[in-house]
Formats: sequence, structure tokens, C-alpha cells
Amino acid sequence: MLVMKREAYDTMLSYACACTGEMACGILGGRQEAGRRIATQCCPLPNAAHSRERFALERSAHSRAVSELNAQRLAPVGTWFCHRDSGASMTAYEIQSAHDRDGSYLVLSLNDPERPELRSYRVWGGRADPEQLVIED
Repeated sequence: MLVMKREAYDTMLSYACACTGEMACGILGGRQEAGRRIATQCCPLPNAAHSRERFALERSAHSRAVSELNAQRLAPVGTWFCHRDSGASMTAYEIQSAHDRDGSYLVLSLNDPERPELRSYRVWGGRADPEQLVIED
């Protein structure tokens, strides 16, 4: 289960809506608590792929974001990205590219901008399994 703080969700949504030329992406920072991961911060990152269909977290920005999280005694708990032209399911390419067995992968769909859809997945063994996601204040 992933619990995402409303402020982190709002940061993600705002950045994704502003990123019209390419796929928005980033990481979530937080902590483990009582068997669940709690995402308290959203760290938008540049898309090194510069594509609307694919994303790659820009390495130096990713390293800086992880260092900033660690300085706050937080750790990465997930990777997020935005689909503008499709639903909130992971593509075969995204599943194949997933490398963090411990983290969540969140897909934000802006296919219908009036109704953003966010889903969370755990990826391992070539499968993306839906994960319970709770957004709380």
C-alpha cells in the first residue's frame, strides 16, 4: 500500500499539466511506517528522453533529488510519470524498463484533463500488479 500526501499529489498534477511537450516524470520521497510506504514529497525531474511516449529520469537531477531527500531523512518510495494520450496503465516498455523492485510506479493519466486518473503499481517478474493507493491530507 502507498499513502500519498495531498500536497505531493498536487505538485505532481501541477507539473504534469504544465509539461505539455513531453512526458512528465519524477520521483516520490517518503518513509516506511507500519508496513506501508508514505509519500510526502513529489520531486519533478526533467525527462531525458524528451518524448511524449517515453521517459527517462535525467540522472544528475535524479541524484540531486535523492540527496535532498536523504538530507531530510527521507528516501525514494516511487517513480511517477504521466500519460497524456492514454489511460493510467503501464505499457510493456515501461514494465520492461522498471528496475526498482522496492518502489512503486505511479501512472498519472491526463487523457481526460478534467478527470485526472492516478494508479500505482508494483513491478517484478515482468508484471505490473496494481497497488492500493490512498491520497490523504
